[in-house]
Amino acid sequence: MSAKTIIPAPDEEFDNFFKAFHDAVTGNPKGFGLSADDVTLIQSTYATWTVAFPAHKSSQLKAQQDTTTKNKARDAGEAAARSLAKKINGNPAVDNAMRAQAALPAHGVAKSATGAPTTEPVGRLEVKGRNTLILHFTDAATPLVLAKPHGVHACEIRIHVGDVAPADEADYTFLAHDTRTPYIDEHPASDAGKTAHYMMRWLNAKLTPGPWSHVISAKIPH
Repeated sequence: MSAKTIIPAPDEEFDNFFKAFHDAVTGNPKGFGLSADDVTLIQSTYATWTVAFPAHKSSQLKAQQDTTTKNKARDAGEAAARSLAKKINGNPAVDNAMRAQAALPAHGVAKSATGAPTTEPVGRLEVKGRNTLILHFTDAATPLVLAKPHGVHACEIRIHVGDVAPADEADYTFLAHDTRTPYIDEHPASDAGKTAHYMMRWLNAKLTPGPWSHVISAKIPH
């Protein structure tokens, strides 16, 4: 067995080994066949070890204690900063320049709530193939623009099939919430030749409705 393999790797085990080795060979150097220089060597290295190893253990313990103290200090600091940052961000007098000074992220401009639509859709009907009508819709304020008004999510479409268009919107049947013009309405063959009447209104993101459109009508093609 080589000398290297008999030396324990962990420091605590080496410390126990080195003490036993030192005490044995310095207590009986002639019995172990060692010279005076050999004894001096082992005494010198053991003396250095007995100072260095306790100092190392002490520094490790202090490092652990310092780490624990640091972690507690950071936890307290984070809690304080988080609490005050919440208070600062809730203060309307604090602007983004002041937040930047405090290393806080900027706030976006608050979006104003979108109310109910104030305008109504206008429609145009196009015959397209058998039993099919295409409903094009734009806004009354901008009839040449295909985009929906600001804040509008969809167009609610209702229909009544019959000779006369009802005056009451309650007599119309819900057809669709369409988010993009046009809407393709395919009718059953049994409705061919009858008149389809459509009413529409804009809805915002919360499905709050605006005013109803005028009724537009067309014959359902055969």
